[in-house]
Formats: sequence, C-alpha cells, structure tokens
Amino acid sequence: MNLSDILSLHEYETYSQETKTYSSTRDSGIYSIFNWIIRKIALLEMNGFPVDTLKIDYHNQEIYDLLFEKKECELNFLDISDEEKIFFKEKLDTTGWGLGDDVKLLNFKITNKIINKFFNPSKLVLECYDNLIKSNNIDLSNTIFVWARSTDKSGETRLPNVEDYLKVINSINLSNKEILLQTDDYRILNGFNGCNLNLKTIKEIPISGTLKGFHIEMNEIGNDSFKSKYKITKDEYLLQMCCLSLIAKNSYKSILYPGNPTTYVPMIKGSFNDCYLFKNENQLF
Repeated sequence: MNLSDILSLHEYETYSQETKTYSSTRDSGIYSIFNWIIRKIALLEMNGFPVDTLKIDYHNQEIYDLLFEKKECELNFLDISDEEKIFFKEKLDTTGWGLGDDVKLLNFKITNKIINKFFNPSKLVLECYDNLIKSNNIDLSNTIFVWARSTDKSGETRLPNVEDYLKVINSINLSNKEILLQTDDYRILNGFNGCNLNLKTIKEIPISGTLKGFHIEMNEIGNDSFKSKYKITKDEYLLQMCCLSLIAKNSYKSILYPGNPTTYVPMIKGSFNDCYLFKNENQLF
C-alpha cells in the first residue's frame, strides 16, 4: 500500500517519514480514536512506514503522554502472512463498535504488537486506577463489570435495555459476585437501581446531565466550565476513562455496550475471554 492509501483524505491524521511520527487530531470519543490509531499504525508498519512517535491531539491538547507510555522496541511483522495483512486491511475497517462488522475477526497477533509498544498505561493512569479500586472497595476477582453507555450513543446503534443486560448477568454464576455498573446516563442508572442486585457504581466518575456524550462536552465547554459542572478536570476525566478499560480487562466478567470498548478491551486483554460483547441491541458476539 502507498502512504496515500493508508491515511485518511481528511486532515485529522498525518505521518512524517522523516521523523517516523504518526499524529492524530481526530475528534471523537477516545476509544474510537484509540481503535482508529491502532489500525492505522498497524497498516503503516506492515507496509514499510515505521512509527517511532505517536501524538494524539484531543481538542487542542496533547494527551498521549498523559495516558500512555511507549516501550522502546522495534515492531516485526515477519510472522504475519500477506493474506492476514490483506484481511486486516479489508475486513477490519472502522465501525460503530470498533473495528470490523465482527469483532471476533480481530487478529491479536497484529494488534498485540501495537498495544505492546504504544498503549502501556501511564503512571498517572495506574495511580488513578489503584485509587478508584481502593476508594470503592472493588474486588475485581469477584466483580461483574457492566459498561452500559447511552446518551448520544443511542443515535449511532441500537442499544441494549436494562432487561437485556440482566439476561446476560443472570446467565453468570452470581455467587459472591458484585455488579459494578458504569454508565453515563441516569436512565440506565435508575433502571439498574430498580433491580434486586448487589450493585455499586464508581462514585468519582460523573454521569452526564444531558443526552450529550462527554466527548461532545469536552469540545463544547472550556476547562473551567467542565470542572464547575462535573467537579473534575478534563484530564482527570480522561484518566478515569482509561481506568475503565483496565477494570474491564481485569474483572471476573465484563459486559460491554455495543461501542468502541467492544474492540478496545479485547485488544488490551489479547483475548475475548470473560467478555460479553453486544453488537446491536441484544445480539451478542
């Protein structure tokens, strides 16, 4: 592939052959951005355009160093066949739930290489993660994590309702298990609160007061207004969002709404083990 075949026609991504730097200014939810970048770096590397530096400009703020650390290593794709490379390019394009129409077609041999080099949690993320686990008394080995985003996502795909999530929860052995719910929508929270579940939420993570996604408000309102409204800074919110992927990765079981975590969480796990993944409504992968 030529460089022009890999990069978008839009101006929100660039690649410098001189500095081997891939830069993204894509405006979307952060997991959509992460999935996009992982795919693009893989395509660049597999086609002879090595990437040494990754920059992520999110609403005019560089966030890569805030959220991740890079491991100094050379990426080698000699174990990836030409057929696998073609399949990755053609079948795993960006979708509403990450990469490809069927997330089970992910090639972890490819994505693991990118994750291992560029997507190691920063010290700040790990510190935030530890604090959230301790302050909310979360025992991940006995936690069923339910990530049930809604707000503006309902305009992009058919979302499960509370009853759909409950069907999956009740299919799991709940003995001595706690349900940890993460949602950005009070309608979902109220629905779960009406059920007879051993339920908790992460008290530090705010819930939207509107039907807008947080990534929209990150762009629409300034830092001071965001902090006044949600009692945390934008940086703190981004750190918390990265922590959620670690919680999903490390929980006993994770049930994920149909969205970009459907792809990102299995990629950082390197497997689909213990993940219940929705595609549309109650259609489970």
